[in-house]
Amino acid sequence: MRREAIDWTLEGYTHIQANVAEEAQVMKLFRQIRQQFGRLDVAINNAGIASMNLTMLMPGATVARIMNVNFLGTFLVCREAAKMMRPRNHGRIVNLSTVAAPLRLKGEVAYAASRAPSRP
Repeated sequence: MRREAIDWTLEGYTHIQANVAEEAQVMKLFRQIRQQFGRLDVAINNAGIASMNLTMLMPGATVARIMNVNFLGTFLVCREAAKMMRPRNHGRIVNLSTVAAPLRLKGEVAYAASRAPSRP
């Protein structure tokens, strides 16, 4: 998946780009954060992709791509964020889910499974 670099700047804002489905890129992202800021206060997992496909017609490669971004990416960011937050015993990780699971949207089975909200 390709993302374009931003073409704007904002005082006090730093844009760091990574493919969350790639462990090496996530590790590099957190190294950059550690080097530049020395700490992490908040991590928000909002990356997500979907593909409207009925289950019986969905290619396995599509399911793998969805799970890699939505599930594995969330896991990797949580893991690395927790490593940075733990020494200070401070920080928050926010994982955004989807309404696709409770609404049972047709063609969104892989997406809903990968981003379903957790139950307490």
